Amino acid sequence: MISGKALEEYLETGAIPGGPLTVHIDITNKCNLNCVTCWNYSPYLAGAKDPAWKKLELSLDVFREITADLRSINVKKLIISGGGEPFTHEGIYSMISEANAARFDVTVITNALLIDVEKLLADPPGKLLVNLCAADAETYVKFHPNRQENDFDALCRNLKEINRQVPLNLAMVISNINYFEVAAAARLAAGFPRVRLSFKPAALTPGTQRFALSEEQEQELLNREIPRCREICRENGIENNLDVFESQIRPLTFNFSKSKNSRLPGSGSNLEYPIRETGCFAGLFYSRIYTTGEVFFCCAHIKVGSIFEQPFSQIWQGEAYNKVRTLMDRKEFFPGCKTCGKYNLNFKARQFIEEHL
Repeated sequence: MISGKALEEYLETGAIPGGPLTVHIDITNKCNLNCVTCWNYSPYLAGAKDPAWKKLELSLDVFREITADLRSINVKKLIISGGGEPFTHEGIYSMISEANAARFDVTVITNALLIDVEKLLADPPGKLLVNLCAADAETYVKFHPNRQENDFDALCRNLKEINRQVPLNLAMVISNINYFEVAAAARLAAGFPRVRLSFKPAALTPGTQRFALSEEQEQELLNREIPRCREICRENGIENNLDVFESQIRPLTFNFSKSKNSRLPGSGSNLEYPIRETGCFAGLFYSRIYTTGEVFFCCAHIKVGSIFEQPFSQIWQGEAYNKVRTLMDRKEFFPGCKTCGKYNLNFKARQFIEEHL
């Protein structure tokens, strides 16, 4: 997710890499789920998304043009996802195959329900990040109201078959529906041979704020669930981001390194990540392209261009991008930065700086 060498060079000289390490491409906004905390499809949203937006997709030809340009600036990692579910796109398997052929390290972010296992394994991506958000069937249905409990069992069977060839990152967006399943998620993951666990507090919007963690639930996470999860992960050799997740929960004093403490703001109904403490490094390592062709600095809707107006390679080095980089360096953050969508990246970059520089 970060390059220590590029980070050192930037801090010493201000040199921007020729291209980001990772580019995230949304290929479709269509979705088959209605996750209760989703910004786009939750049935509890105060305002529904435009039906026309929900139909947007990138064509296979446009995807090819984008990836050819990305290879020209030595982008290493490609994330394929969407404002919805990427496996609703009929060209998804071709996109994965062509990205593999171009030697990208490919990750697909998915709910995994629509995957044709045989097609996927014929030419698989490097990794699947699966938005699971539950450790049992009952909680799965609470988080995904349009599903049934037997969907969870079928999903787990398919994921175990896929996991024979493809590493999985099982992701849990934590709310008051599933906060008590953090340790259970580790027990579930222990049944998979090649798996990582990722957790993050739900970033809630008007209408979904009912799913915010209470202070008592945060304390239960800190005092019981996270320590138990960490122990199970250690016993079973499961990689995880519990250090990052723990730093997002209030109240907490967290060590970025062994020698430095940072008092961090809270989560719950007023989720705020410590972006001022970490700083922002998205302008070195990451970019996102939406189904509209718009290019964003990160996940906070900071637009820096459009691939239908300029190639990404030109946008990356352009005036708009550099203007946002300057603002981030000055810690002149945007309102959306308090719920930083790339907090994991920024946390790891700050941790590297504290430990190595």
